[in-house]
Amino acid sequence: MYFNDHNPPHFHAKYAGFEAIFGFDGTMLDGELPKRAEKLVRDWLELHEEELRANWQKAMSGEPLDYIAPLVQSMIHVKSARYISGHRLWVSFDNGQSGEVDLSNQLSGSVFEPLNDPNYFSRLAVDPELETVVWPNGADLAPEYLFERLELE
Repeated sequence: MYFNDHNPPHFHAKYAGFEAIFGFDGTMLDGELPKRAEKLVRDWLELHEEELRANWQKAMSGEPLDYIAPLVQSMIHVKSARYISGHRLWVSFDNGQSGEVDLSNQLSGSVFEPLNDPNYFSRLAVDPELETVVWPNGADLAPEYLFERLELE
């Protein structure tokens, strides 16, 4: 956010050489971000919308802005994945680490219901744009979630 910036109220988000401008309603007004980064920015916006609006008013008045915690989640990407058996998959990440992930008893919620069937679970793929594991019904798991459960080789 910049002092004396133009309307509508917005903020700038940067990631890995990409930059975008977002309205406080989550609309990307200009620029480009990878899909996952775009989703994370919107999640961050949801957590900090009131603080952003207060800072916008301060910026328009030339007052010092309050600090808003940045998104501290490290961006890690899935490079490849394959089905092993049951609810286990092998995953390789862009930081060079790889291993098995056991998702037994981890799949709750309506979007994950079909994945409880091992035959459906086996239909996993890596989305090249989101850089995470996805299934045909639109279910996906954040790379950070998978990485936390990684059993290193």
